[in-house]
Amino acid sequence: MMSAWDELQAMLKEGERVEAIVFGPWGESPRDEPDPPFVPFGRRGIVLEPDEARKYMSGWSFFGDWGIPGGHAAYIWTDKRVFFVGEYDGATSLHSVPRNPQPCRPYMVNGWPTFAELRGAFPDLTRGKTTEEYMREIRDG
Repeated sequence: MMSAWDELQAMLKEGERVEAIVFGPWGESPRDEPDPPFVPFGRRGIVLEPDEARKYMSGWSFFGDWGIPGGHAAYIWTDKRVFFVGEYDGATSLHSVPRNPQPCRPYMVNGWPTFAELRGAFPDLTRGKTTEEYMREIRDG
């Protein structure tokens, strides 16, 4: 499993840099929180520099399968985009919108499949690709 930090890095465009991260709660309920938590409670809801946030982004993933979400809600600002976590029926994935107004292709967040869903539904599309390779392919259009 790639770490949340590595997943984020794989989704960045060439030259794009992370500027700040704010973490929210884990999953759907405090009872689902790992012990000890990946992101300390006192570090949630505040703006963190990338170097500090990175320390809290190993051991979990932005991309989860169906069931109970197993990751943190987060807002991630880069110099080009703002990333956020989308969730549908427990499946989570990382999404982004342009940081500033620009022509683009909006999409329905709950309609964007996770890599695991694509691998199951479209094996020819994803065959032989790692999650990182596939995310780069999506990112680069």
